[in-house]
Amino acid sequence: MSEITFWRGSNSMFYKNSQDTEEQIELDFLRIKNLKIGIPLPKQKLSPRGITSERKSAILSKLGPVMPDNRRDFWETLPVNDSSADLTDI
Repeated sequence: MSEITFWRGSNSMFYKNSQDTEEQIELDFLRIKNLKIGIPLPKQKLSPRGITSERKSAILSKLGPVMPDNRRDFWETLPVNDSSADLTDI
């Protein structure tokens, strides 16, 4: 599921399986029938997504000196994955 919507006063949940579609699927999740069928669990992530090493080093070199210690610890221990997509380009 990529997007879930709940409306006040409604016993239904509306969800989309893809960001590319506008069609929402309605699910009355309070019905026994739907409880028996169940909602499939999402796939577990095997490793953290991380950021590219270039981006991490740029952030630490530019912002590290002015960053509080608790924030700097986060960036220093953030996982690196050079094959991860840059989500700001989407």
